[in-house]
Amino acid sequence: MTVISAFAFGLAFGSFANVAIDRIAQGKALGGRSSCDACGRVLRWWELVPVASYIALRGRCGGCGHAIGLRTPAVELACGLAFAALYAATPPLAAVVVFAGLLLTLIACGALLGRRERAHG
Repeated sequence: MTVISAFAFGLAFGSFANVAIDRIAQGKALGGRSSCDACGRVLRWWELVPVASYIALRGRCGGCGHAIGLRTPAVELACGLAFAALYAATPPLAAVVVFAGLLLTLIACGALLGRRERAHG
């Protein structure tokens, strides 16, 4: 594995973190296909590529044009950079263990904040 592949792996983890944060906060299961929160259209594979899809779609749903929050690419990018930095600074197995812990913490905090926003929103 290289730093670049560690970055790509981190982007994928960040994408999963976003899904987990949203679905847990809404009381939904983690399984199933991703869809637009506004129109419900199931997203195509090319609309799910971390960061690149956000840029290509200009931060909007490809179906209805609903805006996608900046949190989505920010979490993906932060996870990609964090995983690459961990990989470069530590042995690979240690990097995976540390990053997995950070990811679980991110999901838990995001889900709690999401539930709180929906309850008081």
